[in-house]
Amino acid sequence: WHGLTCNEGGQITKIELDTNGLTGSFPPETALLKETLITIDLYNNIVHNADELEGTIPSEIGNLSKLASFSTANCGLSGSIPSEIGSMTNMIQLWLNDNKLTGAIPSELGNSVSTKILKLHNNELVGDMP
Repeated sequence: WHGLTCNEGGQITKIELDTNGLTGSFPPETALLKETLITIDLYNNIVHNADELEGTIPSEIGNLSKLASFSTANCGLSGSIPSEIGSMTNMIQLWLNDNKLTGAIPSELGNSVSTKILKLHNNELVGDMP
């Protein structure tokens, strides 16, 4: 299937649907892939003059223990950044820039030792970086 990569056992390891004109909300059921999913790339799925990806990043995203790369940059997401993201020990790249995210940056993000790239610009976040 377009945008999905599977391992030899047929389990999804990557969801790469950047710039596909996706609409709707982020499905919390994605957390069911917690044992195998390493990449979610939904970058640039904002569609002008149409519905865009909307809603918040579900806290269930924190259950994706293998996730190393997560990008919802330029998707029109709102709400706060779930604190659960900060406890993801394999997260290397976190791209949440160019959305409508609000609130404080979770202090848990300051404890992440694996994160090498963190993009939060062009949101409505407040406070200091932990």
